[in-house]
Amino acid sequence: MAFNETERKVAFVFSDGAKIYDFSIIRTWQRTWTVRNGRETQNIINITLRDAHLPLVKIAGLSSNDAEVWDAKLGALLA
Repeated sequence: MAFNETERKVAFVFSDGAKIYDFSIIRTWQRTWTVRNGRETQNIINITLRDAHLPLVKIAGLSSNDAEVWDAKLGALLA
């Protein structure tokens, strides 16, 4: 995932290419995780889009810190 704040665009990069959207395509996002041995694991950010062909993007494999940073970045950009 990458952002262009000036143009208010977001890009999602997949193994078969990328899709670029206006920020308004993002409906909601939610950070989820599992706690194991007192540590957050399996951090995922679920992004719901206004796109019938791609209604949900899951960004997984994040560290707890990275997930917090992405969650805060989304909040700041889309507020």
